[in-house]
Amino acid sequence: MITKSGFLIDCPNKSHLHTELVKLIGWADIDFNILQYNYFSIDEYNDYIDKNNFKTDENLRWVELLKKIDFLYEVDFVTSLRSVESSYLPALTNLVSQILSQRLRCNVVSSFKPLSSDEDFPITHFSNGKEITDFSSFKTDCWNNVLWVKSFNND
Repeated sequence: MITKSGFLIDCPNKSHLHTELVKLIGWADIDFNILQYNYFSIDEYNDYIDKNNFKTDENLRWVELLKKIDFLYEVDFVTSLRSVESSYLPALTNLVSQILSQRLRCNVVSSFKPLSSDEDFPITHFSNGKEITDFSSFKTDCWNNVLWVKSFNND
C-alpha cells in the first residue's frame, strides 16, 4: 500500500493545473498540494557526489531527465492507509500524469513514496501525453510490497 505519490510538471499555469486536478481526482479520497519545484541544481548534486566519491544507486535516466527539463511544480498526492486509493495510488498517479501531460501539452514525471522510505521513486515520464521513459523497470527494492507493477513482474 502506498499513501504518498505525486509528479513533477513543467506546466506554467498553476491555476489551470489546479482546475484540471480537481476534475480528475475530486471524487477520490486523495488530498493534493501544488508546490513550486526548485529544490536544487542537478549539476551541483552531481559535482558534490563526484567530489566526495559517493557511490549511488541512482537511476541515471532519472538524473539526466531532471537536468534536461525545467520542472516548475511538484504535486503531492496523499491518502490514508485504509483508503481504497492506497492500493492503487501509483497507477492512479500515473494515469493522472499522462492525462495532464496530454491536456496541458507538457512534461510530467510520476513518482511514489514507499512506506519504508523518505525518497520518491519515479514511475514514468510523459511528454504531450506519450510515454517517454518507464522507470519502473529499474531494479530497486522500492517496488517490494507494491501491488501495482506496470505490465510485467519485477522479480
